[in-house]
Amino acid sequence: MLISSYRVLVFVDAGANLGAALCIRCIQDGFDLPSGNVFMFPALNMHLSPSPSRFLHQNDPVLPRGILELALTSYYPSHGHSNQYKFNIHDPCVSPGLAEDALLEKFPPTALAVGDLDPLLDDSVDFYTRLSFLKVPATLKIYSGLSHGFLIYGDLVPEAQKAIDESCERVQNWFRLQ
Repeated sequence: MLISSYRVLVFVDAGANLGAALCIRCIQDGFDLPSGNVFMFPALNMHLSPSPSRFLHQNDPVLPRGILELALTSYYPSHGHSNQYKFNIHDPCVSPGLAEDALLEKFPPTALAVGDLDPLLDDSVDFYTRLSFLKVPATLKIYSGLSHGFLIYGDLVPEAQKAIDESCERVQNWFRLQ
């Protein structure tokens, strides 16, 4: 039996933050990277300053502003009120979206999927823009009418099921190309 060394990793929400941080650590430490990443509605910038999407969608049913702020400050000691917070937000393993170009240009092909009503929409757009500028193969799919955590709505919302199906198809296509 032949076992492929091709690895596509799929990360969701805060797990996508950990997946991006994992890639950064692999780059920093010289370990093999996955062959591709899929990040679904990722949190990639842990800065508390509101981006337009965080401001516009602060009443998201899955990720309202209070929960988002709690999640963001959970990455830091003293709930974001210490000097350590100021330094941690620029750590690329905490905020992969703020990583230096020298790290991001080594990223594997990355597909991002996010809803247009998600408070983390700007995280995906900014990350995609940076990867594309650095010539990293990247795709960004923004799904109309979907909020954060749309994977849980697959049975109820046709656009959510479409997002799930397209993401599965993207992974399958990556394997077919190998």
